[in-house]
Amino acid sequence: MDPVLFVALGGFLVFLVLMIGGAIRPVRWAGKAAVRLFTGALGLFFLNLFGSLIDFQLPINIVTSAAVGFLGLPGMLLLIAIDTVVLV
Repeated sequence: MDPVLFVALGGFLVFLVLMIGGAIRPVRWAGKAAVRLFTGALGLFFLNLFGSLIDFQLPINIVTSAAVGFLGLPGMLLLIAIDTVVLV
């Protein structure tokens, strides 16, 4: 095998790996965000399921799902506090 062809092939493979790695990062980030939004909506669903026993409900939308999905339990407690204190 010609050394020039070998170096060119190696350079092309390195370029290809860098391009694919760069293109995968935004997709991975969007996937993680989608999973967090889904888990936030699931958490709000269970909150509404058990909150219906005491007549308490929070709307499930993109903002509340994002708050619960990205902040976790403190986000859910913050939404409960906002709903009970501010919006009453």
